[in-house]
Amino acid sequence: MLLGVPVLAGGWAIGATRVSSDIASEWFMPPMASGFRAACAALFATTRPEGASIELAREAGTRDDRAMSTADRPHRRIASLFESYRHAGRKAFIPYVTAGDPDLETCASVLDGLARGGADIIELGIPFSDPMADGEVIQAAMLRALGSGTTFPKVLDLLRDFRRRHDTPVVLFGYLNPIYRTGLENAAAKAREAGADAFLIVDLPPEEASQLTSHLHREGLDFIALFTPTSDDARVAAISAQASGFAYYVSMTGITGDRLSDFASVATRVERVRALSGLPVAVGFGIQSERDAIEVAKFADGVVVGSNLVKALAGVPKSEAGEAARAFAARYRAALDESRGA
Repeated sequence: MLLGVPVLAGGWAIGATRVSSDIASEWFMPPMASGFRAACAALFATTRPEGASIELAREAGTRDDRAMSTADRPHRRIASLFESYRHAGRKAFIPYVTAGDPDLETCASVLDGLARGGADIIELGIPFSDPMADGEVIQAAMLRALGSGTTFPKVLDLLRDFRRRHDTPVVLFGYLNPIYRTGLENAAAKAREAGADAFLIVDLPPEEASQLTSHLHREGLDFIALFTPTSDDARVAAISAQASGFAYYVSMTGITGDRLSDFASVATRVERVRALSGLPVAVGFGIQSERDAIEVAKFADGVVVGSNLVKALAGVPKSEAGEAARAFAARYRAALDESRGA
């Protein structure tokens, strides 16, 4: 885990990166204890608005409660994509990048490159100081993004700019704290306006999720839920009640960046999650090569690649990042398509 440590002059230091106090007030939280409620207690002790409860019953930053007309709702691009791919026998390629890594301008070129290279859905990570599910590669990306001044409003500006040029579905991927501090209803509305298609919140369990999903569904946004190897049938059913778009199956009990090797057991669980949830299933965590992607595509509806892409982009000059992202996406897209005809 990455921990925020106070330094002099009102700023924060994370690792070797100094972050200004205005950014720190939005993003940083104390070390998280085990369990979501204990984590929330530690979090809200320093970040909750006056009167807010740990149950998230009253949120910060709301807007008028109004019903949206059908015309106001964004097109369900994710569901349409998976439906068309199901009929075509095609599998979705879903890359992940952290917004603002290494800076917002370079990240914009990376997003353009991924779309041009054939990404079907893009997961856009919201930078956060304590990314508990992520390994060192994405932790480092979060640090770079926070160090460059990336905040949730700037993530939405980045998405808004991308949407002017591309129709590729985008999932906002992250942790609860930045969304909570924006206000759950407010965050959903602003994300829809910016052109998002869905949220995936790593540390939001199904018992608490309805307080966000009610706003997402009103805005026509999907909630991408996480399923793991330890999710039994009852848990899968509980998670599925809040989920839409697709099911994200975490291939292992570990963190991003580890290597997937037991494809057979993952295949068995993917079939079960698909049957119980009624959703297409994308597999993430541990996919580190085109060969891995091909193996996963034999049983999954989509393949998520994060750490391998982030690591590849970190090794190229900023001026070449967009083209590197395009080439990376094109390789994976071609591998998935070629395997379909094999």
